[in-house]
Amino acid sequence: MLTNYTESMRFFAFKLFSVLFISAAVFQGCRNEANEIQATCFDEVRNQGELRVDCGGPNCPECPPTCDDRIANQDEISPVVGALGIDCGGTNCPPCATCEDGIRNAHWVYDPNLTIADLGGDSVATNLAGTVFYRLVMEKGIDAGYPCPNPYIPTCGNGIQDEDELQGVDCGPTCKVGCPPTCFDGIQNGNETGVDCGSPECFALGIICPDPTCDDGIQNIHIEYNELLPDGYIVVVEKGIDCDNDPLTSCPDCLIPTCFDGIKNGNEEGIDCGAACGTPCNPVATCFDGTMNGGETGVDCGGPNCPPCPTCTDGFKNGPELEVDCLDHPILQYPCELCPSCHDFIQNQFELDVDCGGPECERCEEYLIVASIGPGGGAPFYDNRTYNNFFINANNPDTLFVPDALKIGPTQVVPAPAKREITAIQQIATPNGTYQRTVSITIPQPNLMGNIPPEAAPAPLPLTTTSPGLITLGPPPTVKYSEGFISGPFQGMDNWNNDISLLLAGDPASQYTVVYNYKLLQSGGYLKGRISFARLKPFGGIPGSIPDAVLSNLEFAIQYTPQE
Repeated sequence: MLTNYTESMRFFAFKLFSVLFISAAVFQGCRNEANEIQATCFDEVRNQGELRVDCGGPNCPECPPTCDDRIANQDEISPVVGALGIDCGGTNCPPCATCEDGIRNAHWVYDPNLTIADLGGDSVATNLAGTVFYRLVMEKGIDAGYPCPNPYIPTCGNGIQDEDELQGVDCGPTCKVGCPPTCFDGIQNGNETGVDCGSPECFALGIICPDPTCDDGIQNIHIEYNELLPDGYIVVVEKGIDCDNDPLTSCPDCLIPTCFDGIKNGNEEGIDCGAACGTPCNPVATCFDGTMNGGETGVDCGGPNCPPCPTCTDGFKNGPELEVDCLDHPILQYPCELCPSCHDFIQNQFELDVDCGGPECERCEEYLIVASIGPGGGAPFYDNRTYNNFFINANNPDTLFVPDALKIGPTQVVPAPAKREITAIQQIATPNGTYQRTVSITIPQPNLMGNIPPEAAPAPLPLTTTSPGLITLGPPPTVKYSEGFISGPFQGMDNWNNDISLLLAGDPASQYTVVYNYKLLQSGGYLKGRISFARLKPFGGIPGSIPDAVLSNLEFAIQYTPQE
């Protein structure tokens, strides 16, 4: 009995698997592209570029004209100059809106910024060919404002929130009922120099104006950083709200100017008005007309009626400022002082040298190079980090990594006087092994200034000493130099070596200059110097056995912390 049951289950499983396999095969065949339903002109779906469902476009017959097809066809016409009669006017459609009907209504006007992708809404229409597009534009006031020929003049009793009514309908600086400004109303009003910022009231709440950008909804000027540009930055002067026509900035290009974009652009005399639009501008100056008038000190700011303009002396961070009343880079249109920075060409903000070192800036340049050093006329010398840079800049990867290629030792107090030693290494790969050259210079540490430690000096402490030197500073620098193989068959056989050669070893051409820059303790120091000429005696000093070596034009710079 159990055997019959088992056989029955196996047979059932086989049939179920067969049905599933055949179904999957059939389903896969149905997904073949040849079996897919193609778009047609009678599928009751608007597709394949049709202007309306199953008509118009590149494939279907023309759509029959109607008075709600959002297409300029039939004999539709508007009585308003500059407007189109779309779905109105003519013998079949209801009358179009006019500029004398006592109603605030909308008109169809040409918009060069629209494309076929904008079709579908109630406020966009097209011509019969689908190549020209129109937008439905509302009058600014009753029978006034573009495209009507009547100027739009805000009033305090028209029931409309006009341009100069800041916080609500029929209130604002021109109305008897004022709108009390707040720091949260989304409007620049009161004493604000930006939207809800830049006033003493907002500042007291901890609100500061954000840095202007290409997406803040405000037409402004700001700095944009881009390391690919020659100067590393560019001044963005927006030509419209969050747009310009400069390909080097991140702002998008401004759209083609129109008489209904809410911006003073093109040849307009004010915002969307003037001879270019066929609509006169409001003869009364306002703080929203895009023009510097009515006693304003800037466009729509300053003067007796408008909010104050951002300035370089208002005590607030606003406009393109990096910090309060100062800029990161010069802006011609906003001539503030530059903030202390790591690129202002001034040694400030605890920098160890101009625009480098300290807690804010990158490390200062470090190197030890010699125009010529060594026996037999000598050869140029570079510490290995500087030496490698020559290879890298020449797109040559053949470099050697040398740990501590340039380093400075701690201050040596004993024996007096205090001094520091700087050591530089240059390694060169040859067929016979690695050839190493080493230069070490011992520099007197300044320890004067009334026994005040240089690290505690409130300002950089320069010290320039030229031969025969200042007796109070102790002896002049000393130089050690050696060269020879450190690997290969000639390892250990120094080509030239000297112990300590005094810079002023009776040679009147020898001279040196050393400059020490110290700041506060946490910032450390920066040591720069130059030795113009020295004659180096070989190790052992046996006259005539090994020729002297000559050093000319040694320059060094190294940054270090007080702990080094």
